[in-house]
Amino acid sequence: MNKRTLIVEDSLTVRMDLREALEEAGFDCVECATLAQARAALAEAMPALVLLDNQLPDGDGGSWLAELRATPQGGADCVVLILSNASQAGDRLRGIAHGADEYVGKPYDRSYVVDRARELVRQRQARLQTPEPHIASVLLIDDSETFREALCEALEPHGYDIYMAAHGEEGLRQAAALRPNAVIVDQHMPGIDGASVIRRLRLDPALRHTPCLLLTADEGPEAELRALEAGADAFARKQDDVDLILARVAAMLRSAKSSLPEQGASLLGPKRLLLVDDSANVLAELGATLRDDGYDVIAAGTGELALELLAVQPVDAVLLDVQMPGIGGLETCRRIKAAPALRDIPVVLLTAFEGRASMLAGLEAGADDYVVKANGEVELLKARLRAQLRRKQFEDEARRVHAELHSSAMEAAEARAARELADSRAELLAVLQQRNDALEQLNAELSRASSAKTAFLSTMSHELRTPLNAVIGFAQLMRDGAAGPVSDRQSEFCNHIHNAGQHLLSLVNDLLDMAKIEAGRVDLDIEPVDLDELLRDALAIVQERARLNRVQMDFFGVGGGQRLCVDRRRLRQIIYNLLSNAAKFTPKGGNIRLEARRVTRVRAREALPGFPDGRRSELPDSEYGEFIQISVTDNGIGIPPEGLDKLFQPFNQVRNVLTHKVEGTGLGLATVARLVQLHGGAVAVSSAPDKGSCFTCWLPWRDPTVPDVILPDEPNAIPLALVIEHHEPAAALMQTQLNAAGFRVRHVASAEAALELAPQLRPDLITLEVNLPGGLDGWELLSRLKNLPGWAHIPVVVVSVDAGQEVALSLGASAVLHKPVSRKALSKELEMLGFKPTATRKFLVLAISDAPGDLQSLSAHLSQPGFSVLRATGGKEGIELARRHVPDLIVLDLLMTEVDGIGVVEALQRDPLTAAIPVIVVAASQLTTRDRELLNRHVQRATRDPAADGATSATGAGAPGADGTAGAPGARGTSNPQGHFMDEVKRAISRTSWGDLDPLDE
Repeated sequence: MNKRTLIVEDSLTVRMDLREALEEAGFDCVECATLAQARAALAEAMPALVLLDNQLPDGDGGSWLAELRATPQGGADCVVLILSNASQAGDRLRGIAHGADEYVGKPYDRSYVVDRARELVRQRQARLQTPEPHIASVLLIDDSETFREALCEALEPHGYDIYMAAHGEEGLRQAAALRPNAVIVDQHMPGIDGASVIRRLRLDPALRHTPCLLLTADEGPEAELRALEAGADAFARKQDDVDLILARVAAMLRSAKSSLPEQGASLLGPKRLLLVDDSANVLAELGATLRDDGYDVIAAGTGELALELLAVQPVDAVLLDVQMPGIGGLETCRRIKAAPALRDIPVVLLTAFEGRASMLAGLEAGADDYVVKANGEVELLKARLRAQLRRKQFEDEARRVHAELHSSAMEAAEARAARELADSRAELLAVLQQRNDALEQLNAELSRASSAKTAFLSTMSHELRTPLNAVIGFAQLMRDGAAGPVSDRQSEFCNHIHNAGQHLLSLVNDLLDMAKIEAGRVDLDIEPVDLDELLRDALAIVQERARLNRVQMDFFGVGGGQRLCVDRRRLRQIIYNLLSNAAKFTPKGGNIRLEARRVTRVRAREALPGFPDGRRSELPDSEYGEFIQISVTDNGIGIPPEGLDKLFQPFNQVRNVLTHKVEGTGLGLATVARLVQLHGGAVAVSSAPDKGSCFTCWLPWRDPTVPDVILPDEPNAIPLALVIEHHEPAAALMQTQLNAAGFRVRHVASAEAALELAPQLRPDLITLEVNLPGGLDGWELLSRLKNLPGWAHIPVVVVSVDAGQEVALSLGASAVLHKPVSRKALSKELEMLGFKPTATRKFLVLAISDAPGDLQSLSAHLSQPGFSVLRATGGKEGIELARRHVPDLIVLDLLMTEVDGIGVVEALQRDPLTAAIPVIVVAASQLTTRDRELLNRHVQRATRDPAADGATSATGAGAPGADGTAGAPGARGTSNPQGHFMDEVKRAISRTSWGDLDPLDE
């Protein structure tokens, strides 16, 4: 603890007296006779305590106090006691206003000054929370100086901080000021004996738990009995061994309650009294008498001055004269008791008048006691004053205990509330966890159900297409007379069957599209398109139906041959669905208007074309500032307001008289909304009953990018090969081989990159890796490439690398027909392949399929003048018939159970007799997951099991080239993997107009 003390006093006598008293109390004192010396001492170190005279030779102490408080290194934290000859209340107010912590009038009581200084320093450093090591302090009270010194020398080596007092009164005063951890007191002392000291300590709420050891030189058990009855915690005789006394002190400290937080102010500590009287003689005489008893007395001549002082400095009691000029004693008492901060201060009224009425008036004013001024009544006043101070001390203690109990009760209540809250929280968390687990389980079940639904729809759509293709195909054959002449009524029935099959097939396709969209398996193939041309094509599809119903169709395009980047197939599907929907629900003689315009983002976000009442979806945030707005408006019966919210939801149809007559699943508009959303656009519908409806969609306007490379399309240009391969070494090897064969090569590593490149170039050959990274595999990419304009007849060599070997299949060079195969499409492909029968030239065609319906349908379509048809049920039988009859053309199903279409092509290619036969492959319009697995297994099987007769594992059909003709015959196997790849390349392009590569090795 910092105990540095400055005594700033011009009187040498006062400085020496204070220094002696303070150094005995443990303070380190520095004397300063002037303010200059005080400033020099302050510059050396900041003191913990300053005793300051108000009047000094070189200045005013109050002014220097303000300077001290402004010092940044702790000037505001040191304790300042002002010593002054002016002890009136006004002087005290001025000192406190300058920043003093205490004001002591001269003449002073040195014990009071020391005790008050100790208390203020202790409180200040406790407030500053100065960390100090805990040292047990012991107060030794004994009138024998020799015994005190001897016992002090014995205790100090054990780490105790020793304070000493020569008699009981001094011991009580030091106990109140120092708050020792233990007290050792002699029984026999002049004045107050040891037993009385202990009793006084036990009566003080602040000191009652201090452990006390009573010493005596008396023999016999009566001495110990008196000590214990007085309240001592232990007893020892002076003639006992010192080690025994030390052991008893250590035992007391171990079990002491003094380690608990300190209590309030001690009853034995210095007390401050406010003496209020208009008589200067009373203030002087009574003040001097009270100061002799150790009280600090503040004198005030009026009630106003007393109230002003109480507002800035607390006191322990007020002695108040009743009769005073200005505010009298009774009114002053009332004001004191009316102030919440002052009402607990004991007020003792002093009066020269006796009588019951005066006493009652004083007590009714709030006074705590009433004393008559008279000679010889001073001792009575002192006794009553001590009684009031004790009462206030006990009341303060009771309030403190009550506050502690209340605080403990509040803490216990908070702890209970915290436990209850924790229990409730834990319970809620448990319930929440259960709910989360249930939701996770439900989500997992929903995910499984969604996956099962998607798989079911995909499988069922594939299984439904097979019989539907047969129904549609045979109905068309019968309607066209391929199975013999039919009457008009029979033709009408066949047409009904055909139309119903087509309708059912469109429903199956809608279901599959919706399942793929909801499963997130639909990717957009963005490419530049001529918008007006695409809209006219979609309009032409529904034009015939509208003409039959005498519905007029108007078209207003963007004009100027403007092109934007969209998914061509998906936009055509959107427009077709909207136009088809309008044609269905527009009565005869109505009007349908198709309109496209380029609009800003603000209009695309806020507009509602057509009619005032409608609904629209939100436009997603994107970087596009312009949109294409496409509206289909009709003047039909319209949609009631309650039906608008149901639109664009799957399997929902607005029911009215007209819609009951029209078939549909309610998937068309839902598909439109999902596809527009995939493009980053929005949809809207507006309608008015009996006036019509308007369906609108907004798609981002993506300007076509300028191609990085402009490749010539002249016949004599160097052919371009597009290599789609994610394995860099394999791509480099293929590029080397293709360059040596006379190709320019463009390489991409993914299906997505190939689709992005598609609008910029049109290659003459494509090599395609089956197992590509990303969302698209090779088979899905092959299907998409074949649907691109101008890419349908580009030769494609499918390449797979496995276990260090290669297998290449030139699949894409053949004509590919999608099921259901129509007679018109088949005839067109036959014509492109050069199969034009003449009177002298007939053609033998082999049809291969393991589906009886598909086989019979193909046979019926091929049964035309100039064609003879052989049928093979399955790939194995097809290989045998091909080797036996060597047909001019083979039409086969790609996916068959026993030997699939690729296996048939491989087997035919290994036989020189059948290697040159052109092949037309019939496949589903979309490959299912099962189809891809079959194709991938075939490629892997071809890699593992090369032909036993020495033929290469890289086999391929004599595939037609870009001009539709068949591939070159005579392919022969080689053990060189590089030769395998180039063999397939040569087969793929051998009959093209630029195919002047080296002939195949014989």
